[in-house]
Amino acid sequence: MVDKKEAWDKSYHEGKTPWRREQTDLSGWLEKAGVFSGSALDLGCGTGEVAKWLAQHSFWVEGIDFSEEAIKVATKSLSSNSIFVVWDLENLVEYPFKRQAYDLIIDSKTLAFIGNKEKYLSTVASKLNGVFILQTFLKHNEKPSLAVKQDDLEKIFERHFKTIRRDFYYNPTKENSTSILAEYFLVAKKAASFTPDAASAQLLDN
Repeated sequence: MVDKKEAWDKSYHEGKTPWRREQTDLSGWLEKAGVFSGSALDLGCGTGEVAKWLAQHSFWVEGIDFSEEAIKVATKSLSSNSIFVVWDLENLVEYPFKRQAYDLIIDSKTLAFIGNKEKYLSTVASKLNGVFILQTFLKHNEKPSLAVKQDDLEKIFERHFKTIRRDFYYNPTKENSTSILAEYFLVAKKAASFTPDAASAQLLDN
């Protein structure tokens, strides 16, 4: 039986990766977050498109993924201000972080694959000195395993983060016309005094 890691490695090795970003422009996210430089952590970085864009726009970036094949692709265009590491994010709490804390942390559709979401997100909060951008499906009829439960997720947020912004989008495909994609912008409760540019992020009362 092929385990999850082998399956991901096989997909990357064979180039069967329809989820890869053909074009990356994170300027809208940065505007909403109010963070434009510093250190960044890309969780579930895959082949590194997000990390590479950030490295080209005033960030030092650390990308983590458990697929060796994905990291091989990412490191082909390694820059002096980026690093890519193979690590199982299920055990993020044991990861030897290269920075004490990060100004920007991004998880783009990785959370759904994490079993212990509380432990994972609490670790993220402990390493956050700025804004955590989480992009995740809340509903996905075609592949329900890609979605997380909104109520459960936001209860975890209440324990570890302060939500500064949240956006919900309908993200239809030919097979799935009712998927809902959420984007959360969060700061750690221990650093809740962090205030993004008021023009970039609207404070929400939780």
